[in-house]
Amino acid sequence: KTVITMDEMSVVSTDGASPAADGAWGTQQLYTFPEGHINVLGKHVVFPLAGLEAVDGGGAGFSDTADFEIGVGTVAAAQDTQFDLNGGDEEDVVAAIIAALTAKTSDAIESSANGTAATVDGSTSALEYHLNFRTRDNADHGSTADALLVSGTFTILWTCLGDD
Repeated sequence: KTVITMDEMSVVSTDGASPAADGAWGTQQLYTFPEGHINVLGKHVVFPLAGLEAVDGGGAGFSDTADFEIGVGTVAAAQDTQFDLNGGDEEDVVAAIIAALTAKTSDAIESSANGTAATVDGSTSALEYHLNFRTRDNADHGSTADALLVSGTFTILWTCLGDD
């Protein structure tokens, strides 16, 4: 079992290349497993009340009332022509949570769990998990980079079945 505690972990936001069609996004690597065949039994992420906070807010970066999806995936978020994480590999570990800011901070306890067991071949390249977010609408983020301060825990129940 691995528990990762995030205490105001800063995740930089980048506005989409075409703001009218691309959500602002950010990513932070959370964990790298040892090389081997990894059996993951379950994952859980929780952000307490006010556990998500825009550093600047005010609309130049995040708006004070921004809405965004935040999840954990096997691939780091990057520039994409979309809003939201949209169910891809940016949120294939723990499905995205829709978070809403009020006065720059999250207004509820946000949590998500995934109890589907899976075995991954990480014997050639170690498996990585990334925290990812992407805004839901152009009004949620201006053109200036901002940062999201993330507090909470990410828990992984796993075992290594062996390596080459």
